[in-house]
Amino acid sequence: MFVKRVSIFQVNLPLRASFKHALIERKGSQSLFLRIDVSGESDCVGWGEALPRDYVSGETLASSTAALLAWRPQLEGQALDSFDALRAHCASFERAFPRERCALAALELALLDAWSRSTGDTICKFTGQLKKQNLQYSAVISDESPQQLERLFSLQAQLRPKDIKLKVGKDIARVKEQLAATRRFYPDATIRLDANGAWQSVAMRDVIDVIHQFSIDAIEQPFLTGAVSAQDLAALTTYRQQLHRDSQCLLVLDESICSVADAKALIDAEAVDIINIKISKIGGLLAALETHRIASEAGIICQLGANVGESSLITNAGQIFAACAGDLIYHEGAFGSLLLAEDVCSTPTMFDSNFSVNVEHFEHSLGWGIPVNQMVLERFSR
Repeated sequence: MFVKRVSIFQVNLPLRASFKHALIERKGSQSLFLRIDVSGESDCVGWGEALPRDYVSGETLASSTAALLAWRPQLEGQALDSFDALRAHCASFERAFPRERCALAALELALLDAWSRSTGDTICKFTGQLKKQNLQYSAVISDESPQQLERLFSLQAQLRPKDIKLKVGKDIARVKEQLAATRRFYPDATIRLDANGAWQSVAMRDVIDVIHQFSIDAIEQPFLTGAVSAQDLAALTTYRQQLHRDSQCLLVLDESICSVADAKALIDAEAVDIINIKISKIGGLLAALETHRIASEAGIICQLGANVGESSLITNAGQIFAACAGDLIYHEGAFGSLLLAEDVCSTPTMFDSNFSVNVEHFEHSLGWGIPVNQMVLERFSR
């Protein structure tokens, strides 16, 4: 596979409605798309996507773009004649830009897509066979007022999610009102709360009260950490111990885990029950699979996470990861044009009314199995 040309697109994809959590309110998704034109057994194009978020990993659209622009001379004109050569190229980029996980994800995804389409081999040939053919998705609910949640649930009464993730803030009284509204409509669903770091000053007794009153299965990222320092590890380990002492609720970590190394450190410190793996944040599909492998060996559960505003391109990469892993506890994303005003893929990947998606087509689909409409990218380019 010979790399002829590399193109970078910075886009702002508008959402159909704003989405809120403790760190930000989004009306659009600032996303990065990478196009790689290659020649080989056939001329083709590979696409990658990433969603840099400074409040998650310190990365920005500008920093990810700068890294890829700096690397472009190293990629254009390269002949990657094996899958091992592809992996080695991505490893070289990672050594050069260790903090740019999103840029690495976009690069790897685009190369994997191009490699698959150029050689006629499915991505599963290299990532392992699918262990699951159907994925059950969670409903992910924005941090809205209790009254707005009531209206939302009434309008979507035909949807019956089995799992619900509710974004919440630091006002515990408001959280209880949100949960009361949610439980009225979904008395039997499993519910987990994502604080996105807002519970730094929320007393553990109040957390435990909420867990018992509303039968909460998991708490995600109660407070934020920077680099996984000894202080961060100790704080998260203590929080998990306190949570387990008075409940069976599980601790999910998202923003604290932006690399395989972060995952190793938190597992070793016994600071996590569930690792939220996002393809963009962790550095690509291969890093996601490696994180899952390490976690599984340590008896730690993983879930598929998603950034708000993901297109169907990275959704499909996430589905390949989830299907190859086969044992993820939760699956998030696959909103497609339910959330995006216009998906960059002409046939969006979305869950059905039962929040289910069949993924067996990846056994024979090349690349991400979905075409990208470049005209949409150009229309929303910054």
